[in-house]
Amino acid sequence: MFDLRPVGYVIGMLVAALGLTMLAPMFVDLIEGRGHWPAFAESAVITILVGGLVSISCQNGVKDRLSIQQTFFAYNGSLGRAASFWRTTLYHWRVRALVYQCYV
Repeated sequence: MFDLRPVGYVIGMLVAALGLTMLAPMFVDLIEGRGHWPAFAESAVITILVGGLVSISCQNGVKDRLSIQQTFFAYNGSLGRAASFWRTTLYHWRVRALVYQCYV
């Protein structure tokens, strides 16, 4: 049977790492004194907790290596979705810029 726990472990670690990177803009906002740092802190804490809990709950399924199927699911679950999002977003920006240039 196909085991998704290693995939959940990898995605959980990536989400927790994303939460850690959210602390950098929090510190910048705190130093500049704009007062928006609580939003960064809350989102970072929630993201770190969710990613950490997912990786801890899937930790016992980690083996030495991921199989081809597990690697495919991990890629499509995290990096593939992000790449697809940015590809479509950049395409729409380019189309909007072309339409704007035609009418101006």
